[in-house]
Amino acid sequence: MNIFEGLQVGRPWEVVNVRRLTPLEYLQIVSAKVVQGKYGYSVEFTLKNGKKSCVPLSTKCYTFNMEGTTIDLCKVAVITLENWGDTVIRVEF
Repeated sequence: MNIFEGLQVGRPWEVVNVRRLTPLEYLQIVSAKVVQGKYGYSVEFTLKNGKKSCVPLSTKCYTFNMEGTTIDLCKVAVITLENWGDTVIRVEF
């Protein structure tokens, strides 16, 4: 048996939408910083209600040792990607 037999090359993720934070989203956020997650970097948003929400960071933003970097909310782009019916959200700045 050959492990490469029948192996199919996957289709790359396609960018279907790029947008800035909405006014409502912007008003809910107190701060945003880069944190190390289980699978890579994420942006941790601290909200006015005291909750925190993490969104994975786009691989286009990766540089060495980004953990703790404070994000300028005016530069945040929300990226929607699709692949074979799956949709994910990433953040760039």
